[in-house]
Amino acid sequence: MKTIIPLWISLFVLFTISINAQSNKVLDFTGNNERVSINSPISGSDDFTAELWFTGTNGNITVAPLFGWGPLIGSGSRRFHVVSWSNQLRLIDDSYNGGSSFIATLPATIDDDGLWHHLAITKSGNTITLYLDDEQPFIYETGTSLPFKLMTDLNIGLTGSNENRSSWNGQVDEFRLWDEARSRAEIESTKNCELTGTETGLVLYYDFENTPQGFPPLILDRTVPSENGSMFNFNQLPSSNFSEVDLGLSPDCAADCETSFTSERVPCTSDYTFTAVDTDSGENFSWGNNRWRSKCGSFIFW
Repeated sequence: MKTIIPLWISLFVLFTISINAQSNKVLDFTGNNERVSINSPISGSDDFTAELWFTGTNGNITVAPLFGWGPLIGSGSRRFHVVSWSNQLRLIDDSYNGGSSFIATLPATIDDDGLWHHLAITKSGNTITLYLDDEQPFIYETGTSLPFKLMTDLNIGLTGSNENRSSWNGQVDEFRLWDEARSRAEIESTKNCELTGTETGLVLYYDFENTPQGFPPLILDRTVPSENGSMFNFNQLPSSNFSEVDLGLSPDCAADCETSFTSERVPCTSDYTFTAVDTDSGENFSWGNNRWRSKCGSFIFW
């Protein structure tokens, strides 16, 4: 348990907060061609949202794929994938200018910073929108003569490419596919939360909490019907491919986290911000209501 002592709050009330740190499993990639292969429930011209949490330590490697659709080998195939290219995330569609150009280069440098990042990609008709952390979204719209087409081959950690490539070095958690283009508000409302697998529109959900079994080992999909992912080129001992990390995910987003303040009930979604100091490290933190909503700890006022 970690105690956080706030320095100030817009309500001008000092208080202490207790947070129960909750570790969860994340999947480790070491850049040795590890991949999770999936028969994608999203294909063709389907609208979709794909999202995940990730870290990367790929440095200036030319192409290190994070995830994407399309076969691992073979030319002339459509591939749609997210890669790290010289420390930046880039979105590539091989049918876009013969694969020689990128649809988008996200502005943030994401590798080797030791931080977890959240990425969401939505497709609505001919429009692709990318959300990286709290950056401004990137929106790309293609003409009707060049629609996006997804194949059923979906891989995490290694994808095919017309360019020289490596494989992902880092960690991945909370990989999700939705059969709809979610709004930014919808993405924000669940990205810091554990899901049940029964949410409307959710068609694939890997939380990586179950130790894979069988050969090849399977990553369990929590949606029904399930599309379990097959692990290739990982360590032969399945449990050794996972680490315990505290991403600060709330186990129940639907819970109405409330507290009391002079007999008035104040929901987590009320408009406030605060700054706090971690008594273990002395580090300062600032959260808005969206960030704190994911923590939903106990509030004690005096």
